[in-house]
Amino acid sequence: MAEMWRYDAGGVARKAREVWRYDAGGVPRKAREIWRYGPDGVARKVFNGSFTLTASAATVFGSGFTSTRGATVPVTTTPVTVTVQNGSGVYTIAWATLSGSSATPMSPNLATTQFRRNAAAPTTVGKANTLSGVQRCTVTEVNTGEVKTIDVTVVTEHWYDF
Repeated sequence: MAEMWRYDAGGVARKAREVWRYDAGGVPRKAREIWRYGPDGVARKVFNGSFTLTASAATVFGSGFTSTRGATVPVTTTPVTVTVQNGSGVYTIAWATLSGSSATPMSPNLATTQFRRNAAAPTTVGKANTLSGVQRCTVTEVNTGEVKTIDVTVVTEHWYDF
């Protein structure tokens, strides 16, 4: 993004942190968009304000069982969707383990994904190994380079039962 500079009261050049414009009534308003001309003479938006993220669920769950004592139980969670609001509309998405027990995102570069975790079942009938970890979704707005993250807790239960 292009930098904008202004002179303060003492004549010192300072980088502008906010850009203001006057509306039709002459009232100063904080600008939400900044445009510049490219080398081809076409005006392009360089800043379109901040975007926000929401997740369809703060926690996703999955459960599975085996009838073999101590066997590995693959478990897939319910889906979660991250929604981007505002911004330019061109984004990259990446899911990764932040903390706790690791889980594999089934669609690591999509807004909607499920997680898969393989873990051993306990050796006692009717018991479960419960694992929990936090997955982070990192969203980058391609046009501005702005980055936001949102976290989702992934909980899985791995049962030994008949």
